[in-house]
Amino acid sequence: DQESNGADKDISGLQKRCFKLVQQNTELTMQSSLLRRQKGWAEAKARVLQDEVTRVYLGTHDQVKSPNELEQNTSREFTQRKLAASKGVVQQDGAQICKLLLPVAYKHKEAVIDFLTHITHTSGNDVFGFLQSSRVFSEAIRNECLSGLGREYYAHWRLVRQMPCVLRAAERIVHLGDYLEAFEGFSKEMAELLGCAHTKLWVVDNYRHVLWTCFRSGEEPKTFELQLPRGHEPNDLSGQGLPVAACIGRHVVSVQDARSDARHHRTVDAV
Repeated sequence: DQESNGADKDISGLQKRCFKLVQQNTELTMQSSLLRRQKGWAEAKARVLQDEVTRVYLGTHDQVKSPNELEQNTSREFTQRKLAASKGVVQQDGAQICKLLLPVAYKHKEAVIDFLTHITHTSGNDVFGFLQSSRVFSEAIRNECLSGLGREYYAHWRLVRQMPCVLRAAERIVHLGDYLEAFEGFSKEMAELLGCAHTKLWVVDNYRHVLWTCFRSGEEPKTFELQLPRGHEPNDLSGQGLPVAACIGRHVVSVQDARSDARHHRTVDAV
């Protein structure tokens, strides 16, 4: 009887505990939903205000909107964002900082990025407004901004021009059944697109935390695996190979002499 009473008390205690956890989970779910709604409303309002400030700055508005009109536009923007989210569409805001395609060592890099961001944000309607502002206080900055604009335009032009070549390359290799042929096909197509003598395709295996590639040694296919370091510091990348540096840093690694680079690995970079 004592054991039965003790078991009943344990069951009753567990039931109370589960009921309390359900209540806490319900409260947290409600709070999370409220916070998401508040976040969405704040983002919608920021977008509306940003667009209004841009129109005022460019002089393309008829008159400054009243608070009621801004509130109506915010409500409309919020509804559109909510509908887009339900369809799995990522909503892109206009105030995105421009990322340079060409890794040029600009002396006034921040000014160049601000200039290109301003052009993007204003849809190219206010080029001279930025160049005549207090942000550009010397002829050197002005010339470097225009030079950066020319370089980035050329880089985008090259990307657009290469797109049909990339599509044709994908068509030629997408139906390959043998993975070694696929690797060789990718390498060949990349070399032609980049205009270089040799390329190597590395696959990132996030589950095993390794990089791997395959190549032909004589008539036999061989697979080469490379363990990725856990850290992202320069010391962690030292001697690991340039593919590892590109993978960990998630950016283009461009060096003139790989053998003199601290990240160089004789075997990895020669595969």
